[in-house]
Amino acid sequence: MRPGGRGSGRVEGRNERRVKRPMSAESSPKERRPHAGQGAARERRRSQLRERLLGFHTRSRQVISEHRHKRKLREREVSDRSRRGLDWTNFFLADVQLSFGSFLAFYLAELGWSKQNVGLALTIGGLAAVAAQIPGGALADAVRWKRGLAACGFILIATAALILALQPSFPLVFAAEALHGMSAGLVGPAIAAISLGLAGRHGMSSRIGRNYRFAGAGNAVTAAFMGALGAYLSNHAIFMAAAVLCIPALIALNEIRPKEIDYIRARNAANATIRSTCKDSSTS
Repeated sequence: MRPGGRGSGRVEGRNERRVKRPMSAESSPKERRPHAGQGAARERRRSQLRERLLGFHTRSRQVISEHRHKRKLREREVSDRSRRGLDWTNFFLADVQLSFGSFLAFYLAELGWSKQNVGLALTIGGLAAVAAQIPGGALADAVRWKRGLAACGFILIATAALILALQPSFPLVFAAEALHGMSAGLVGPAIAAISLGLAGRHGMSSRIGRNYRFAGAGNAVTAAFMGALGAYLSNHAIFMAAAVLCIPALIALNEIRPKEIDYIRARNAANATIRSTCKDSSTS
């Protein structure tokens, strides 16, 4: 009985081994199939991500090329005379504006003004500049004569400079600061409108950069020039020079051709109905 039992146990063990082998062979591909499917999904995601990146690169290149093409077409419509006139207008505008501020504080302190009165005068100029921003922007949108609006601002600056140089009395200094602050609300929006009317939307970024380059050059030159005048001559000469510098600023402003300033583009109006109504009103 024992040997028989042992033999039957061995036979059953062999049968179990034989049965288990095909089961393990069948289960291995089932376990590998999900891994293969996940790898294919990852490859698809990678390919889609590459296509999106390549598509974004090509689309961005197309947008940049179209922007440059439109900007070149717009630059062909504007003459070099108008572009250079706007450049030098920004240059001399920086010259004139730098004459106020820190120079004015030292000038009034030399005249015997107290710190409180100097601060009050500068505060009046700053408040006048802030108060003139909204009506100045509205005038820049409503008035067709953008150059005339900028010229009025230059005249206000020259008047304020002459008052400070010739009659720096207590009430006149406050009046001069008010005039200078009002000029900031006229000249700034007018120059921005002229720039937009000449360059358009597509060329406005390069135009703004060009304006700031010439303004920065004007600030550097004027700082050295005004410092030399104050050191070797007198502080009165600083404001006299500021008034004189308004003359070349007006000459440069006159170099801008008014026909090349698009009134509709200067108001940032791109709707076709607005264009048609403005054309009808101009012809009538």
